[in-house]
Amino acid sequence: MQGVGLICFVYNFVKSRKRGEVAPNDAWGAGTLEWSIPSPPPDYNFAKIPYVTSRYPLWDIKQPEMTAELAHTAPDAGMIADAHAVPMHEEAQYYTAKSLGIPMPFPTIKPVFAALFMVLMMAGLVFIHLDLFWVAIFVMIGSGAAFVGSIYGWLTSPLE
Repeated sequence: MQGVGLICFVYNFVKSRKRGEVAPNDAWGAGTLEWSIPSPPPDYNFAKIPYVTSRYPLWDIKQPEMTAELAHTAPDAGMIADAHAVPMHEEAQYYTAKSLGIPMPFPTIKPVFAALFMVLMMAGLVFIHLDLFWVAIFVMIGSGAAFVGSIYGWLTSPLE
């Protein structure tokens, strides 16, 4: 079954890469918020936070007749000004996070080390079943200390 599924996937992948047009940002004509940003999505999601008044905000813009009978909340001018939100819109262009003043974490490999040390810490439990209690304690405490150190190093990494 897995082989048949893999063959179907590879066939579909190769066929799609060779022919067919690239899908637009809102390929489905969806009404929800996540389809209002460019594809692939930027790191920060929204350059300007949209103020949403209905369940299907994108249809409110593109096809208002579809949401005419749905309940909408009344805009609260004070809340919009306080949150720096703008009326619902489609994000049409890319900005860099730096140009918008959004601090992004520096790309680092430290989370991989944190995950590795956590796996080693839990794997140390195997030594208990092999009647190597002190080896288990040494591996678990050592890996736990390295895990805490890698988490600390990751969290104190500078921002871009």
